[in-house]
Amino acid sequence: SLKLSPLAMIPHKSRKYRAILDLSFALRVNGYHLPSVNEASEKCAPMEAMDQLGTALPRIIEAMAFAPKGEDDSPIMMSKLDIKDGFWRMVCEAGQEWNFAYILPNKPGEPIEIVVPSALQMGWALSPPFFCAASETARDVAQTYVAEEIGALPEHPLENMMMPEDMRLPTLDKASGRAAEAFVQLLEVFVDDFIQLVQSTDPGVLRHCSRAILHGIHSTFPPPAITGHSGEEPISMKKLAEGEGLWETRKEILGWIIDGATRTIELTEKKQKAIQKELKDVLRMKNGVDFKRIEKLVGKLRHASIGIPAGKYLFGPINFLMGMEPRKVYWNRCPAARAAFEDWKELLRECAKEPTHVDELVAGPADYKGTLDASGEGAGGVWVSGLKSMAPIVWRLEWPQEVRDRLVTFANPSGDITNSDLEMAAEVLGWLVLEAVVATRRTHVGICSDNSATVAWQMRGASKRSAVANRLLRVLAIRLQVNRASPLVTRHLAGERNALGDIPSRSFGYKAEWKFDSDIDFLAYFNKTFPLPDQNSWTGFH
Repeated sequence: SLKLSPLAMIPHKSRKYRAILDLSFALRVNGYHLPSVNEASEKCAPMEAMDQLGTALPRIIEAMAFAPKGEDDSPIMMSKLDIKDGFWRMVCEAGQEWNFAYILPNKPGEPIEIVVPSALQMGWALSPPFFCAASETARDVAQTYVAEEIGALPEHPLENMMMPEDMRLPTLDKASGRAAEAFVQLLEVFVDDFIQLVQSTDPGVLRHCSRAILHGIHSTFPPPAITGHSGEEPISMKKLAEGEGLWETRKEILGWIIDGATRTIELTEKKQKAIQKELKDVLRMKNGVDFKRIEKLVGKLRHASIGIPAGKYLFGPINFLMGMEPRKVYWNRCPAARAAFEDWKELLRECAKEPTHVDELVAGPADYKGTLDASGEGAGGVWVSGLKSMAPIVWRLEWPQEVRDRLVTFANPSGDITNSDLEMAAEVLGWLVLEAVVATRRTHVGICSDNSATVAWQMRGASKRSAVANRLLRVLAIRLQVNRASPLVTRHLAGERNALGDIPSRSFGYKAEWKFDSDIDFLAYFNKTFPLPDQNSWTGFH
């Protein structure tokens, strides 16, 4: 069944455009709808093969964060290979190639030529999952090769193009134990990009890993010498010649500059400037911005937030705007969203001054631990040692009368501040207390709250309904960015187990035995109620 689809020209980063088939093109003849190729295709592709795409970069970041960090440990070396014309290396099932036919563009008067390709085409809805299944298979094969004993793999004709000419690095692999074993085998694939990271500068190890990934790719995408066809090498020789496959400590991967020596990540200068320019342009528009343009910008910001941790806390007002889906966005009608985009401008400018360390992106065992609570009277909580030592601290704050008057209660149903908003405020206050008494740069902090909404807001970085919570999350984002802290991890603790937070937050009149006008009297009661071992005592923070 021959189907002829029109060609479409789409923008391309390295040339003006790329030609693809418009396989969504449909016809209507005599009132009958003739489905497009994409509509008529049976959904038989392994869609799960694409599940890994969004987690490739986070897995790389996490691996870098948890790799051994001792002075004797090797830097992290990286290599990247690219499959050239990937979709065209996937052969159609016999007889199905007629679905991808098209008319070759020609000059007026020239004969019409119909092309019937035998490979999958860009523009077909199922090409990405079919290709990703193949590239994931190649990755899995390469993974098994990496696990082979060093020296066991045969030579590969392209391996020398991955080896630096002058290593000038130690020749011993200092990584050891389970962490090293897992890390040496870290190999990711993002569609047609194969990315390998190794914590070793031993040329023997790097050559072994080079052979593993090259043989793994050729096991699934064989070269012309094996298939007998007249095409080109499946591994992009152009990019190999440009040095993309070389083992290096600093490399551009998935739009980010990743440094394996300093363990930092930053947006490429081109991407960063492009986002900043787009932000500047859309924020200047007074006659409305097309929603599709805002949608595209938000997608870029979400990608940027992978390596800019404070960014995830700025999406609350933006999510409100995106949920409304207006045809045009007028800034005077959504000031909170405009402020969030303005914050992104400043955040990108700040991040350009210093790359983000991977420890700022990955949660880990808590260096400091705390719990907190809020009530209609006030907020309070404690901070204690985790992996790092600190003097045990208890803090409390009574809400101003203005806050109490605006709290939603049975007696005041028209208030505009909820109890969950107060719990979120307590989390921000708790963080301010901690950063005032200890150094929080690249420290892992864990905190408990008995309010489910606060836990969800903090972990998600946004509230779906509370504008107050979103403003508080913005404050938290600023403080975390200023301190270059690791992600704050909030976990739920049942209220009946949260006495360490309950009593400080309710020490302003909730119960007669808990009411203390004097901080000294409160501290004495707290030390008596929650005695510390080894004759230690709680320190009050005022």
